[in-house]
Amino acid sequence: PKFYDVPMQELTSKEYAAAHAERIRRGEKANITRLNTGGAESKNTTQVTVVDEDGNCVTMTHTLGQPSGVVTDGLGFMYNGAMTVFAPRPGRSGSLAPGKARFTAISPTIVFKDEKPYLVLGAPGATYITMGNLQVMLNVLDFGMNAQEAVLAERQAALDAQAAEESRQAEAEAVQQLAQREAELDARKRQELEGEAQAQEAELAAAKAALEAQKAEELQQAEAEHDQELAQAEDDAEAERLQALADAAEAEQEALDQLQANLAQEKEDALAESEKEFIKELDRQQELTAKAEEALSPYRKSAEAKQQIVDLLNENFKDYDASAVEIDDKTGKVRLNFQESYFVRGSHELSQEMKDFLRIMIPKYAKSIYENKHAAELIESLKITGMTSPIYMGKYIDITDASPRSERARQYNMALSNRRAVAMYDFIFDASEMGTYPYRTRLKRDMGIAALGFQSAQPVRQDLVGKEAHCIEYNCMKEQATILQFKLYTEELSTVDDSF
Repeated sequence: PKFYDVPMQELTSKEYAAAHAERIRRGEKANITRLNTGGAESKNTTQVTVVDEDGNCVTMTHTLGQPSGVVTDGLGFMYNGAMTVFAPRPGRSGSLAPGKARFTAISPTIVFKDEKPYLVLGAPGATYITMGNLQVMLNVLDFGMNAQEAVLAERQAALDAQAAEESRQAEAEAVQQLAQREAELDARKRQELEGEAQAQEAELAAAKAALEAQKAEELQQAEAEHDQELAQAEDDAEAERLQALADAAEAEQEALDQLQANLAQEKEDALAESEKEFIKELDRQQELTAKAEEALSPYRKSAEAKQQIVDLLNENFKDYDASAVEIDDKTGKVRLNFQESYFVRGSHELSQEMKDFLRIMIPKYAKSIYENKHAAELIESLKITGMTSPIYMGKYIDITDASPRSERARQYNMALSNRRAVAMYDFIFDASEMGTYPYRTRLKRDMGIAALGFQSAQPVRQDLVGKEAHCIEYNCMKEQATILQFKLYTEELSTVDDSF
């Protein structure tokens, strides 16, 4: 302001805001050229936000994005130069001049409410800092988000449209080239495998043919030798017939005995080899069976543990009928039905009847989960689920509708069911409310929360959609409940309740 007449009255006027709002409604997009649109974000900016138990708070944003190289002795930090932020040409609002402060997006902020700090925030991110801080403040102050929701929500920023499109096209081309390269590699690999398979088949066929030829040759040679021996025997018999006959008979007997002995030995050898192969195959099958049993052991133990916990749940809640407690014998899910003692519609504050009900049910649930030590060792996690009825702004809604209004209703009810789950979680582990009960520490360590909204609700009749919700024509009691469930190692924890 010392160097340039800032038109504050114009910038803060209703007319100026209305003109820009109209441009947004027309769908106009701002095109902001930013430095380093494609490179890695600088890691030189540090944000520190501290609040102590007395309400003292500090928010500080420090950056070395453009350091000066100057360090004062004894202070231990480097001054930030940032001279490049000034415009190099004279006569402009951002031109370099003595005593002029440079432009910066750094904006550590403290919001006060009733003269007390209400919101303390700041952020790194170069030129994105100011819009980030503003949108987080709007999320909390105007849209009722908590701190975590406000930070995690999507943010809007104007970028260089051409650079963004070029980046998108380059990414698409890279993906296409990668897919083409993978297809070529797959085709080449298939071709190589087919060639190897054909070569192996040819080798096997050649080996089989060679073996058959060798067998035929050996048989032919044996037959020739045998014919020669017979011919010689006939010649000898002609010379000394009687002796030859006697010798031939003796030789024939010896040959027969030898042949029988050979056949017996071959049979014995074949049986022994078959027995070895059988024993080897049996050992392999036994080894596979042992490995299968070992692999299935955790699942069997998990199933046994789940059944033990379900039995304890049924035993500990046997005095309550389905109007108060429902237990799924297959999954182990427990549904606590609060009925008329549920949250006030649209609220996440527990009624006194709900608190009394939880004081009875939660210790019983904890005892059922952890009483059996062997089953408790397999507990990986638990969760408590918040639920809502298909109602938004006091009226019934169609849960199958995909319109923007139904999406807002879905998001609202999802956030409400999350707050209800958090409220029940906080109460369960509030010692001043619940006192001390067995397994409380282990239960708190394993317990998480989930928000179901109206995902499992019974659809509203079409003739009731959009009408005032009195929960008379439509039974809201089905959603006036909470789901408690446990997850064992080797199994997945369900995120949507479809068991009741």
